[in-house]
Amino acid sequence: MSKKLIAFLSVLSLSISLPLIPVNAAVKAGASCKTLGLTSVASGKTYTCVKSGKKLVWRKIKSTSAAIPSDFLSYKNAMVYGVSGSDLIRRSDSGSFFDSDSRQVEYFSEIRSRAFAELNPRLTNSEHPNVEIVFDITESFPSKIADLFRSEINAAAAFWNDYFADKVKVYVSLVTEKDRDYIKQNPYMRKNLPQIFDRFDSKNERPFVTGGGAFWHFEREWSGHIFLGTASWVDLSYINYEWPQVARHEFVHVVQDYAFAKNYKSLGLSQRPQERWDVFHRVQPLHFREGSANTISYLTSFRHLGWSSDALDWLMWIRTKNAQSAFKITSTKDIVSILREMECIHQCRPVSSKNPEQAFEYSYALGALLYEWVIGTYGLDGYKRILDQLMIAQTFDEVIQQALGLSKESLYEKSAPYILDVLLRLG
Repeated sequence: MSKKLIAFLSVLSLSISLPLIPVNAAVKAGASCKTLGLTSVASGKTYTCVKSGKKLVWRKIKSTSAAIPSDFLSYKNAMVYGVSGSDLIRRSDSGSFFDSDSRQVEYFSEIRSRAFAELNPRLTNSEHPNVEIVFDITESFPSKIADLFRSEINAAAAFWNDYFADKVKVYVSLVTEKDRDYIKQNPYMRKNLPQIFDRFDSKNERPFVTGGGAFWHFEREWSGHIFLGTASWVDLSYINYEWPQVARHEFVHVVQDYAFAKNYKSLGLSQRPQERWDVFHRVQPLHFREGSANTISYLTSFRHLGWSSDALDWLMWIRTKNAQSAFKITSTKDIVSILREMECIHQCRPVSSKNPEQAFEYSYALGALLYEWVIGTYGLDGYKRILDQLMIAQTFDEVIQQALGLSKESLYEKSAPYILDVLLRLG
C-alpha cells in the first residue's frame, strides 16, 4: 500500500464516544428495574431503583427542587456517563445517575429539535442487510465499552443501510495500548495508533477513545474500516466527555468515503492516488468531513435530545474557549470568515489558514453547528444530496450548489446567524 494511500486513509478523529439510551417505558412505582440506585424520570415524576426483598423495583421519590429537575446537568460541569446493562446512563449534578431527560422539546431551538428528529427516525427494523459488520475485539479492550460500541456500530449500519447501493463489509477493530504487536499487521492502525498508545502509557491526562474510519480499496476489496482505541485501564468516572459518540462518528467517515469512491468509480476518473487526493480535499473541507460527522454522531449517540444538546453545547463551548486566542467572533461576518479558513487545513498546499492548528480543532465544533443547521433546514435528505455530489462535483462550491441550490458563500451566510445565536447563548 502506498504511503499516499495510507495518508489518505489516516483521517483520524480524536474523540471520546459512546451511545445513549431511550427512556424506559416501564418506569412506574413497583415495576421491576435492573440497576440498583439508578434514577429515572417518567411523566414528570422521579423514581429510583431500590431493593425490595430479593427484587429490584422502582420507587417514587420527591424532587429536591421545584425549579431544577433532579436529572439536570450543566454542560460546563463534569459529564460522566455510566453503563447499565446495554444502556448508557448519565450522572446529574445531583450525583444520581439517570437514563432519562425531563426537558421537553420546547426547551430547545427549532433547528436543534428538527435536526435531532431527522437523525433519530423511529426505525421499525434494526437489520442492515446491505452492511456486513466484521468485529475484531481484543481481550484487553474494556468489555462495557466494547458492548456499547458493538451496539452503536450496528445501529449506525441500520441507519445508513439504505444509502449503500450494494452489499459492503465494514471491518471494526477495538484495541488498546496492550495490542502494539497486534496492530503491526494493519497499516491503517499502525500509521495512527502508536503515538496514541504512548499517551495512554503516560497516564498524565484523561483517557479517551480515539478512532479512524474510511472506505477504500484494502487488500483487493472495497470495504469499510473502522478502528477504535482506548486505554485498557480506562475508568468511566474519569474519561474524556466525548467518548459516547466516537463509534458513530467514524461510521460517518465510512459513508462519506463510500459516496466519494462510488461516484469516482462510476465516472471513470483517474486512479492516480495524488489526483484522487487532490479532488477529495476540494470537495470535502474539514468543516464538512469532521464537523458533519460530529453533527450526526452527537445527535444520535446520546439518544435523548437533551443529552445530545448538552454534549454539543459542551463541544462548542470548550473548542471556542480553546480557540479564542486565534479567533474572535463578534458577528456573523466573523463566522463566515472562519468557515472559509477551514476549507483547506493541513491537507492543502499552500495552507490557506492563518491559524491551521486552531482552525483544525475548531472545525469539529463550528462545522457541527453548520451541518446541524443544514440538516435542521434541509433534512437528512439534504445531507445525503451533499454526499451524492462528493465526486460528481469538482469543488465544494459545486457540491453545495447542486445539492442545496445555493452557493457556498450563501450557505455560510445563511447558517451564520444560527451559529452566532448558539455562541451567544453559551457565553
